[in-house]
Amino acid sequence: MLSRHRRLTVLLSLVGLVGCEDYLFDQVCPAGITEVVRTEPELRPTPADVLFVIDNSGSMREEQENLAQNFQAFINELSGDEGDYRIAVITTDATGTNQCGVAGRECRGNTNSTFATEFPFEFLTQQVMCEPYVPAASVSCFIPDSEGLRVISTTDLTPAEVVDSFQEIVNLGTCGAGRERGLDTMRLALGQLTGCNQGFLRDEANLVVVFVSDERGDSIDPDDKADGIDDEDLQAYVDALAEAKAGDIRRVRVAAIVGAVDGQASFCRTNQTPATDDRETAACGSLCQMIPEQLGSERSCGDSDDCDPGEFCTADAEPNDRRRCVDAVWRQFLSQIEQDNNTFACANCTYYGAPDCCIADPGDEYVAFANRVGALAAGGTGRVACRSEDRDLCLVDSICQERFDQTLARIARGARRGSHVPGWEPPA
Repeated sequence: MLSRHRRLTVLLSLVGLVGCEDYLFDQVCPAGITEVVRTEPELRPTPADVLFVIDNSGSMREEQENLAQNFQAFINELSGDEGDYRIAVITTDATGTNQCGVAGRECRGNTNSTFATEFPFEFLTQQVMCEPYVPAASVSCFIPDSEGLRVISTTDLTPAEVVDSFQEIVNLGTCGAGRERGLDTMRLALGQLTGCNQGFLRDEANLVVVFVSDERGDSIDPDDKADGIDDEDLQAYVDALAEAKAGDIRRVRVAAIVGAVDGQASFCRTNQTPATDDRETAACGSLCQMIPEQLGSERSCGDSDDCDPGEFCTADAEPNDRRRCVDAVWRQFLSQIEQDNNTFACANCTYYGAPDCCIADPGDEYVAFANRVGALAAGGTGRVACRSEDRDLCLVDSICQERFDQTLARIARGARRGSHVPGWEPPA
């Protein structure tokens, strides 16, 4: 069947043929010449098999809820134009060394910690409510929903049912291992496609892997990445993806919702250095603007000599018009968040239960992996388009966001594209 656009092309062409003998045109069609209109079928979106690798450690409860609440945006993009997709979920727990105490089994539930309600939000108590998955879920096997469904598919479910199933699964809880090994669990999962993870991967579909974590990642040996993560460190994981797609890395997309700014691994940082400072200061979402109330006399100061005994001046932390005398508790807070070059990360607000705040370590492993796969899929060269002004195709984004909907929609658009790799541009 011709598309609306193609039908219009044919109609316009026929009008042109009639016009050759009409008074509206001066020219006359040469004898023996016949105009032929060639029609081509419309390109349909590429099917997508999407694997979510989600951190289930103690600091991820709010992020899992964010993912569940905004997943509709992902499905809306995938479901348009006869969307054809399969979705599965695993955790970053590679060994089963979680808080259930059952070796080799995935664990669900939450560790609910209680903290003081005022700064410095000191730890008070912890309640552990963890148990193995039922039905059983072994390490790196897809997490099932309450009906035992491990692969969410348009073949079996309506878009609304897909959302319901994913929202149920993705609230994984916070009982997972403290060492988040997302690259390892991805590789383990792809190694079980004929076992517990069968029925997921199709030859004709793109393979899309989406990492969601607030940590750096612990898959690569710390000694190997001490001087940075290079291609050799990532090769085993790249090979696992390529093998899953019969060697065609162009059919693979890797996305990451992690500690990142403009597509680069980064702490969530507050924008506190002076406007005249040349150092980069990138905010990382609205949730990272929370700073606890300053404690002390809060008098204006130029240096600590202007303050009372036991206080110090925030001269190294704030612009001149905001320097205040504060006490030792505030100094301790600053020492927690100070990073290189006097930039500041969010303090560990998630851990300490502070309201309306986000903490994410730089997602080093996940960002490096996404960039490496993107480069290989684009022919080995190029740069990822993740700057603020051209981020529409970027597959790496910050986990420090109030809502994930726009990021999820962007990842879904990338998942449905064919051999062209979204988010990559040729070298200058």
